[in-house]
Amino acid sequence: MIEEKPWFKFYLKDTPREAIIPEVRLDELLKQIAQELPDRIFLSFMGAKFTFKYIDELVDRFATALADIGVKKGSVVAIMLPNCPQFAIAYYGALRAGAIVTTLNPLYTARETEFQLNDSGSEILIVLDVLYANIIRNIKNSISIKRIIITNIADFVPPLKRVIGKLLKKIPQAKVEADPNLYLLMDLIKKYKPNPPKVELDVRNDAAVILYTGGTTGTPKGAVLTHYNMVANAIQCNLWSGTKKGTEIL
Repeated sequence: MIEEKPWFKFYLKDTPREAIIPEVRLDELLKQIAQELPDRIFLSFMGAKFTFKYIDELVDRFATALADIGVKKGSVVAIMLPNCPQFAIAYYGALRAGAIVTTLNPLYTARETEFQLNDSGSEILIVLDVLYANIIRNIKNSISIKRIIITNIADFVPPLKRVIGKLLKKIPQAKVEADPNLYLLMDLIKKYKPNPPKVELDVRNDAAVILYTGGTTGTPKGAVLTHYNMVANAIQCNLWSGTKKGTEIL
């Protein structure tokens, strides 16, 4: 029998009072769904739709690329992207390569960006070209980043929309200089086969993400969350919302 708790009175009638949390990596949840529902739509973006199978393959390709450019278990990979397919690919790709992810608000100032990159010990940064041009380029010599992966917001926009958007200058874009430590995300996922490294992780103790506080009352602080923490959060959100596998969520 489940012990009654004070907070249960705020639960919806059908919300379970306890949950079974699987001891798996966070990126393994994506792999499982890609195998169970390969043709189910994972996300839609600007009229383009991407299945779980397709995104999972790109995640494998990106994880393979990250490993080849030096990412190892425990490396910190920073992501400075808005909501777009590239965010999901970068996020799960970094986790699959055994890295720890820290995400940065695309609206951060140069000072805020510099602080989080250095405080987290980030080695790799995935960033929009316009953010690189406006923010990162100016602080490149004072941050811990060794390699930068750049993408344009329209990289996964349907071709016709992309062409028209750029012609009408509706799609922000910036020129990026040639540099041996700069890579294009699209080039990497085209170049590498989906053969990610086999990285052993202790899901209860190995970090998955470093999430930073808002810094309202002082300097932002990085909260370290394990794979088990993140999987538990995903399961809890699913149970609380009452969503079913295969249904859409906005």
